Amino acid sequence: VTIDYLREGRYPAPLLACAAVSHIGNSSFVYATALFQEGSCISLGETVHVCVGADGSQPMGDAMRAALNGFRLGTAG
Repeated sequence: VTIDYLREGRYPAPLLACAAVSHIGNSSFVYATALFQEGSCISLGETVHVCVGADGSQPMGDAMRAALNGFRLGTAG
């Protein structure tokens, strides 16, 4: 997990949280996040998720890969 705080958020102004899958590997994927407040980006982040089984990391299944593709960064719809 990495988080870059770009500026301070202010209470009680509402936050807009956005997330998208930025990378899909063989056994892992990364999703990117951004927080916006009052029209400005105040935080960026990335989180790596690894598919694991009894013996450690394992390739993700086709169904999971297809589901993640629907949330890829830069895709519309």
